[in-house]
Amino acid sequence: MVTADGNVLEPPAHDSAGRSEYRDRPGRTVSVTLAGQSAAQQVGTIQLANFQNSGGLNPAGGNLFMATTASGDAITGAPGQTGLGTINQGFLEQSNVDIVKEMVNMIVAQRAL
Repeated sequence: MVTADGNVLEPPAHDSAGRSEYRDRPGRTVSVTLAGQSAAQQVGTIQLANFQNSGGLNPAGGNLFMATTASGDAITGAPGQTGLGTINQGFLEQSNVDIVKEMVNMIVAQRAL
């Protein structure tokens, strides 16, 4: 399995040849339905990671980060548990920016010069 950018999930979730469909179930498992079968088979689970000091992560480009001694070790767990985020199949993350507010702030900053 890979992300939309082609990055392989770690550890990789392998399946046998002939898979026809991946599904991320609400139970945080990744299952595949093989061609000619109606029942899905579990091939792995997805875990998320958090860090004591996320500001200490080293930007690696492409919206990726690497752990450093300043960030501390990764704290991993199942999505939706222990304060970690959730994963939803088929959803698109919204921007955390209010474009109208930011445009107003930019105009105010330009006028101050």
